[in-house]
Amino acid sequence: MTTLALIYTVLPTKEAATNLANHIIKTRQGACVNIFPCQSFYEWSGEIHDAPEYGMIIKTTSEQCSLLTAYIAKNHPYQTPAILYTSSISAWPPFGEWINSQVTSDAST
Repeated sequence: MTTLALIYTVLPTKEAATNLANHIIKTRQGACVNIFPCQSFYEWSGEIHDAPEYGMIIKTTSEQCSLLTAYIAKNHPYQTPAILYTSSISAWPPFGEWINSQVTSDAST
């Protein structure tokens, strides 16, 4: 079985998150994407910000992790997007097999 990966990012709008999720599933770069509203607090350019955002957790394979993070970085509306990932995770075997069946190794951005 291929090693599994999780990618986390946030986007400014539900529409932006939905568009990214649809691209990921259509191109078979990920098996599943969870989108959820969240409130982010951070410092940027010397100011404290408090902003509503949409978090995303992407379930994919380690093979797709670097290609998918590069795609997200290139197409993200933020100058410095939060993109966090772990490229070696364990899963309940039937779920891991499903992820592997959904993600293609030749998926293109």
